[in-house]
Amino acid sequence: MKRYTKASFLWCVVILGLVALVAGSNYAHAVGAGYFQQDTIVQLTAGGGTDYTILGGSDSDSVTVNTTTIAVTISSGETFTLTSASKFKLNNDGGFNTSCNGSVTQVVITSAVSTTVNITPDTNTVLCSTGGGSSGGGGGGGGVVLSTPTPTPTPTVTWTPTPSTTPLPTWTPAPYYQQTVSGNSNGQGSSTSNLGSFIRNLSYGMKGTDVKALQQYLVSQGLLKATPNGTYGPQTRSAVAAWQKKNKLPAVGNFGPQSRALYKKLNP
Repeated sequence: MKRYTKASFLWCVVILGLVALVAGSNYAHAVGAGYFQQDTIVQLTAGGGTDYTILGGSDSDSVTVNTTTIAVTISSGETFTLTSASKFKLNNDGGFNTSCNGSVTQVVITSAVSTTVNITPDTNTVLCSTGGGSSGGGGGGGGVVLSTPTPTPTPTVTWTPTPSTTPLPTWTPAPYYQQTVSGNSNGQGSSTSNLGSFIRNLSYGMKGTDVKALQQYLVSQGLLKATPNGTYGPQTRSAVAAWQKKNKLPAVGNFGPQSRALYKKLNP
């Protein structure tokens, strides 16, 4: 029978302790296939291509990045942490909360059994805007919902003129002529004196007392046989043309500037 000394017994204890330490160290550092030694950025193409960060030290069996979802398969003893620098709410179907961690939001996923958790960030909900806090992972919880403001239409300016407080002067037209007519009421067979000056041109179709005065003048000259009525008609035009021809003016039939000037000269 072998006899063990106290010294040899102590050496056995030391060796067994070293074996246990090495075995424990290997167990503590056992990792899954999806182990991240450092921070890793992933991008979801939906929502304009937003970046998310898998924190270094995160452990999982596998990670699959889709258009809108990050699928994480995790086993017992593994921990996976995803953060959003945009502070988006990190919804997931595992019921894990989105929490505020400094300038980011994060979700920490652990499980006692092997499971797959789908993380679907909500890019319309921003958390941690007014301080810390957390939000339910499945779909509840607070946050700020992003919305595009409706632009305020520019009002149409309607210009309203300011009423004038100064009354406009009343215009009183000067008389077209002065006349003294003797004879019958038709002005036929009579003479005319001091008819004055016509202050506007007269032409076919015009009406007025000055037209009537011109007709009376033409009657007195024996050029118009019609009764003066104040309307510049075809007979008046023919009589004016005859008067113009008689006085060596162009016989146009309109009583214009040259005719007015000659009339004033002939009837001072």
